[in-house]
Amino acid sequence: PTASIQRRSPRFACDLPGRVFDGSGVERSVRVTDIGFTGLAVRLSGGGLPMGARTRVTVQWTDRERSLLPAEVVSVRTGSMGQSIVGLRLLPLNATQSNDLVVHLLGRGAVREERKAS
Repeated sequence: PTASIQRRSPRFACDLPGRVFDGSGVERSVRVTDIGFTGLAVRLSGGGLPMGARTRVTVQWTDRERSLLPAEVVSVRTGSMGQSIVGLRLLPLNATQSNDLVVHLLGRGAVREERKAS
């Protein structure tokens, strides 16, 4: 039997470049494999990150747009290619970080609709 993953919001599959700070403060290249409003998963070589570690993840949305998101390691497993798959829960975000997620996950129209409703 496999453990089920309980998520508070849906995740969107992706393949985006990113960077993560490991437990020793070293910045490492990653691929973001899924992302949602409460978390994301990254794939990296050279070992995972320590469970419970707090880190920062940079998601490169486009050549010009990126977000730096605070996160905590909640799972680490080995992927089919021998790389580590690290599950991250997002920590509280500021307004800019939250807006970035809305724009890149739901589209710019979602931000305009939210502003109209306020």
